[in-house]
Amino acid sequence: MLWYFHAVEHTEYDFDGASIIQFKDNKIIDVAEYQSKHETFRPFKKEGKNEFNN
Repeated sequence: MLWYFHAVEHTEYDFDGASIIQFKDNKIIDVAEYQSKHETFRPFKKEGKNEFNN
């Protein structure tokens, strides 16, 4: 499962995350969660272009 998290506590922050959830007999047996910075660096992205207007 992919997700986005945003919070305001002492400071404001956000990040992207992924959860890998394992099930057995319709019950959760393991959860592994990963996060990455929301802003990403795309070294091959052409200036002024985005994923919608190549």
